[in-house]
Amino acid sequence: MKIDITEGEKFEAGSVVMEIVNNSIVQFIGSVRKSDFLYVQKGDIVEIRNTKGRVVEILPSSNSANYFEIIVILKNDNTFFENNYEVGKIVKEIRGKIVPKSSVIRTGNSDIVYVFEDGSFKAKEVKIITDVKDGYLIEGIKNGEKIVKKGVFLIDADFKIIKP
Repeated sequence: MKIDITEGEKFEAGSVVMEIVNNSIVQFIGSVRKSDFLYVQKGDIVEIRNTKGRVVEILPSSNSANYFEIIVILKNDNTFFENNYEVGKIVKEIRGKIVPKSSVIRTGNSDIVYVFEDGSFKAKEVKIITDVKDGYLIEGIKNGEKIVKKGVFLIDADFKIIKP
């Protein structure tokens, strides 16, 4: 219920003085860093106060060049009120492998790791998903593959000399 009148205030016939609002569903507008733009998509799950909702819209931020806004729809169990400030987290399944930064050669055109397989080293192109503390989250490596962690530039130099 929303009341738009205070004690002693005058109003005319037909004026709206009280509105009954359905608060069972709420809209959350959140700010997300632009550096995370590639990792947020419509349909992603967002958790706020142990309540999960889905991103329904992604918008440019009207108040900052460093952020964009997401709109999330949540079921309200009477814990959310108008103009509350809440902090949410985007819940995503992480796919890929975390490898040390020293194991990736970034060429500008592609990103390469060396895998030790059948007694020799093989170059394998990977995709860096994101930068994490002391490493990269990458795609393109299978479970059980042995990745070279140090000395990759020496192997790369040898590989280029031997390769015709």
